[in-house]
Amino acid sequence: MGTKNSLSATWVAGAIGGLATWVVSAPTEFVKCRAQAAPTSLSSFDIAKSVVKEKGVKGLYTGGTVTALRDSIGYGFYFWTYQLMSSMWPAAQDGTTSSVLSDAPKVLLSGGIAGMATWASVFPLDVIKTRVQIQDLEITPLLGNQGAEQKKPRGAWQLTIEAYRHHGWKVFFRGFGVCCARAFVVNAAQWAVYEAVMRELQPTKFP
Repeated sequence: MGTKNSLSATWVAGAIGGLATWVVSAPTEFVKCRAQAAPTSLSSFDIAKSVVKEKGVKGLYTGGTVTALRDSIGYGFYFWTYQLMSSMWPAAQDGTTSSVLSDAPKVLLSGGIAGMATWASVFPLDVIKTRVQIQDLEITPLLGNQGAEQKKPRGAWQLTIEAYRHHGWKVFFRGFGVCCARAFVVNAAQWAVYEAVMRELQPTKFP
């Protein structure tokens, strides 16, 4: 019962933490996606300046709602999965104390799986977010959107329905495999460094 409550609290805390990043993540994601998909070479600064000039600061938060959902849900499962995996790892039975090396398999595996679980929980939202943010760019071969032909911006739900009708459910998982592979490696390394640094900074908290 205690573990279940702890996991629930971890998910909620992670979700709230993820939601708190929205103020920064929404505009930076917007600019990043447009820079990557723009048909011409433009700097991120030029893109941001152009959007603000045309639509004001509010324009940088296009797709902000989907971004907030993605970050909140994703971070909730991120920390939840890491704690769950760590708690499932068998404790040493011979009385030996743990160390960075002895805990490395647990930390690497738990961190890697946490990263994969994060993207598994929000990957369709990330696809929708990207479509919302770059729907007005002339990149129809890449996205299957109408690009500049569509004058009125479409909402996330409308774009979701259109994507499903044209490409089926698989469109929401394009690139999922390589994203998970990257997430496993990056997050395994990230948690390994985090745990090692925590041991150095707070050695009394570790046996």
